[in-house]
Amino acid sequence: MVEVNWYCHVTTEQLQGIFYQVLDVLREYKPSYFLADTCHLGGFLLSDQLWLKIKIFPELEKTNVQGFARITAPDILAEAINNTFEDPTQTDKQFKFNMQCFHHRNEALEWLFQQAQA
Repeated sequence: MVEVNWYCHVTTEQLQGIFYQVLDVLREYKPSYFLADTCHLGGFLLSDQLWLKIKIFPELEKTNVQGFARITAPDILAEAINNTFEDPTQTDKQFKFNMQCFHHRNEALEWLFQQAQA
């Protein structure tokens, strides 16, 4: 499993750079699960969300990742962003990896563990 934690706000350029580095790690080590803690990431722009869907998710699909769990802050804005990530009507394509958002790390790890058992 690869785990990424953000502890402060990052710019769009920094976010993109980090995700490209994560993709490199996922390609090299071939883990089945990816956990991203975005609770402290700060503002998540619509353009960042679209970039992830268009650029990163198709590349993530080419890796061995079967489960992608995101830990988010339990607020209204985060919920709205989570809902658009998970709503199949908001994206043109369904991906081979499962994705779920959580408010607590233990819940995310439990879900990833269940994915491994399936």
